[in-house]
Amino acid sequence: MAMVGPTFHAVWPDGTVTRMTTHCDDQKLDVGRGVRLSWAAYQSRTKGRGLDLHIKHAQFERDKKVLQTYTDLDITEYGVNPFQS
Repeated sequence: MAMVGPTFHAVWPDGTVTRMTTHCDDQKLDVGRGVRLSWAAYQSRTKGRGLDLHIKHAQFERDKKVLQTYTDLDITEYGVNPFQS
């Protein structure tokens, strides 16, 4: 396993982009961790007013190589409760 995990690149419906280094193995990508980290970054960038519950497009990448892609990820399926204070 590499010292630094792959990057989870997420594009939200409002056009906001988040890129989070995610601690996981390239062979066992942790989508839930990427989604949760991206949600936190999204909320930070939108000052807590980000209302999107889906990630439009996401991918794990390392060294400009795409490891896995995803579309229309429902954040609530990965442990994010957007209504929790």
